[in-house]
Amino acid sequence: MNAPTLLCGDRQYSIPFATVSDMQLTKLLSDDTCHMLTHPCGGDVILLRQELFRLLDNECVRDKMSDFAEKLRALSKLRSQYKHASVGSEKLFLLAALEACLVDAWRAIPTLRGCTLTDALADYWCGGERTEAMSHIDDAAKAAKDSLSRISVFDMSFFEKSWLAPDYGSVPFEEIVRECADALGFAVGRTEARMRTHPNGIEVSPAVDAPFCALFADTVEEARAALVPYDELPLDDILQLLPQVSFCLDICGLLSRAHDAGLPVCFPRVSAARKYTARGACDVTLLYKNAPRIVPNDIDFAEDCAFSFLVGANGGGKTTYLRCVGANLILFLAGAPIFAADAEIYPFRNVRTHFPADERLLSGGRLEDEARRVASMLDDADDDSFLLYNETYSGTNDKYGCALTEDTGRCMKDLGLFGIFVTHFHELTESAENFDFLEAVVAGEDNARTFKIERRRTNKSSFARDILKKYGLDRESLEGGDV
Repeated sequence: MNAPTLLCGDRQYSIPFATVSDMQLTKLLSDDTCHMLTHPCGGDVILLRQELFRLLDNECVRDKMSDFAEKLRALSKLRSQYKHASVGSEKLFLLAALEACLVDAWRAIPTLRGCTLTDALADYWCGGERTEAMSHIDDAAKAAKDSLSRISVFDMSFFEKSWLAPDYGSVPFEEIVRECADALGFAVGRTEARMRTHPNGIEVSPAVDAPFCALFADTVEEARAALVPYDELPLDDILQLLPQVSFCLDICGLLSRAHDAGLPVCFPRVSAARKYTARGACDVTLLYKNAPRIVPNDIDFAEDCAFSFLVGANGGGKTTYLRCVGANLILFLAGAPIFAADAEIYPFRNVRTHFPADERLLSGGRLEDEARRVASMLDDADDDSFLLYNETYSGTNDKYGCALTEDTGRCMKDLGLFGIFVTHFHELTESAENFDFLEAVVAGEDNARTFKIERRRTNKSSFARDILKKYGLDRESLEGGDV
């Protein structure tokens, strides 16, 4: 039986890392977590992970998970040091530390019980066969530690005659520090008393290793015989949990930050039918900008309104809404809570974005690149797709760009695909028929941005007022012929 993972799931589907980056989740989460987000889950796994995150809402459980993560990081560091060790004595001491650390991490697993995924993990690692194996490793590590503790101090002399000899009566340096501290009235713990070494350390020379091993030949052999061979340690099985545990803790950190900002959080219901509805959804990525106020919006996509153009005045929150839709969808597909008051979502596992590329990095022209990327997105689309376009074709003239935008929307509708297309081509509201439109709402004669998004036919007068304001004009002056 293969060792179970904490976050069960398959790798049949993938979301491009560029999509996660376009949603700016990389501003809030680690690279490792963002790479985990590129593997979307099916409905059953989403529900299992939601159960896990509900468990992690308990501070005590989170602390235990954090402790487990620290133990795994220590184990990973020791394994790396062991692999890079070049001499026998160094590898011997590191192997003893590695086995003790492995047992320490193993003991933390059953403390995480409380949901289906953590129970399955504990059942596997605490089963009879594995408990017996880990108990054997524990006994071996203790026996080796006992042996190696007898050779941690020795005397070396280069005066008159060079010699190297064990000194079982010497006092370790840390004990000397503690004795001096006690004499001066300071309370110094064992950790603080240890010598601070150079962060890169000093490699043990083979010239020192050989006489050292010869000097303590019997004790070295005793320790080596006690330890379990490195190849027999289940290091890969347990260390595979580190990125998954780190992912959970990273998401919990984001949830805590969102809670402090007053954002709503919910566990979406998994829909069997293709839909994406959310009430009071927020763009959590605005947290990295320290936005003073994050305006909630509703999200409504269903079979009868699967695709919409999003239009409206510049600076009205169109791209923010796009990120709100995309970021929450990606988090949902990872089994994490989303930032909304309530939601029901179908597991669209083919999520793609089209954001304007940096023209300096393009081999051809911008329009050519955009058309190629759009064609690729449509070719790869299936019934599980949700496509997000942000100002695609904005680099060309209004007439041609508007026509290309409408053609893309027509393809989306003909293929029955879900998605949203943010565009400044407001002419679409007059020329494009049989499309659903979302609008960035403005208020009053001064066109104040509300950052609210509503589903309706757009009134072109809001754009006209923007243009008049930009050039210091008003309707009366235009009608009176004063310009």
